Amino acid sequence: MNGVRTLGIGLALIAACSCSSHPLLPSIPNNPIPPRTYYVAPNGSNSNPGTLGRPFRTIQHGLDVATRPGDAVVVRAGIYFEGITFPADGGARNPIGLRAYPGERPFISGDKMTPQKLVRIFNRSHIRFSGFEVGRVTATTPTQSGAIFVEGFGDDIEIADTIVRDVKPAAHTYANGRAIQVRGYDASHALTNVVVADNEIDRCTVQDGNILEVSGNASHVRIVGNRMRDNRGIALNVTGGTHPPRYVRWRLQVSNVLVAGNTVDSTSGAGAIGIYVQASRSVEVRHNTVARSGWGMYVTSEYPHVHSSDITIAYNVITDNAEAGLLVGSPFFPTTVLGAVVTGNTVLRNGAYESGNGGNFGIGRARNVAVRNNQLVAADDQPLTYLGAPYTGVTLNENCYDDASHNSAGARFQYAGQTYVGFKRYRSQTGEDRSSRFGGCGR
Repeated sequence: MNGVRTLGIGLALIAACSCSSHPLLPSIPNNPIPPRTYYVAPNGSNSNPGTLGRPFRTIQHGLDVATRPGDAVVVRAGIYFEGITFPADGGARNPIGLRAYPGERPFISGDKMTPQKLVRIFNRSHIRFSGFEVGRVTATTPTQSGAIFVEGFGDDIEIADTIVRDVKPAAHTYANGRAIQVRGYDASHALTNVVVADNEIDRCTVQDGNILEVSGNASHVRIVGNRMRDNRGIALNVTGGTHPPRYVRWRLQVSNVLVAGNTVDSTSGAGAIGIYVQASRSVEVRHNTVARSGWGMYVTSEYPHVHSSDITIAYNVITDNAEAGLLVGSPFFPTTVLGAVVTGNTVLRNGAYESGNGGNFGIGRARNVAVRNNQLVAADDQPLTYLGAPYTGVTLNENCYDDASHNSAGARFQYAGQTYVGFKRYRSQTGEDRSSRFGGCGR
């Protein structure tokens, strides 16, 4: 590979989903100002010119001088004890880039009480950040702190090929750290076209919040190809409705979000959820794997009058989670999921330790939900479907069901508050799953 770092599944998925045309290029001035490349290394000095042979010492100094569209800051391997902020916008065709030197992975560390936000992109557009390790942050504040923050408003930002590890609260302190947060603060100006792709997020902890979060006034966001493991809290959350630090309830919805090709494994702690979608609109959750967590995948809304709508849950593998595997609509919150398609998913062996929250697969408050062509295999003799809260327009068909006993006559289904024993009786009494089958799932 000649030392050149390449991105993986995430950006490939984005390319596969992008079908836009390109307008004619504007005329180019006779003497355009060329973009510049500056270098940073642990043995450098900020009095140097920032060349490869005479690099800067700090990343922030590199960003402070790389302010023209198309400028780049390239960072050599080493540990950098600093918090950084991007001071300038790039251009639509020539973003400002901060990237690792080919074949190396510099580490931005919070070990020495640097600012609580290690990498901050605030009210900026056309920015690229890739190839780093960021972490070892001890959060000491109840408001957001942690590793990487894309905040405010702006357009066209990418966070890619980066490792985030060991973000945690200080001992005996109520504090919330984030691994990566994408949050639109401005009610009148959205944060748009943000890509978070091909990152690794491990060993991060939140006490009341989310490890990887998309929230507030954010639209056209792509969370693709990321790997998350051994985190505590809600692993990946797409959520509208809040504005920090006062947590004033807005009637905002995150909209037009793709969550695809991510792997979420071994999420623990109180309220642990692998992928959580709430108070959001037009969200596609496709081809993800969620395993060995608390809840697997959960779609709802916690905020009054801010419903989730137009949600697609397709071709995901949701397996061996302790509580509900896949839950669409909550039995706890008064809001409703308005329109969802659940198709092609494998929901396997979830709910073995469930506490009445949906078992392997469940539907709560929801309207107009189509559940088709899924494999729903329970871990034990808990109900294969749990449809208990008020809903209308929910249809189930062409699914495959099974449980630990592989006995269709003894299988239990809960529908509209009633429990039915036996697959045949469930179908005849409810009229659902007319073309579905029991057993032989995966064949």
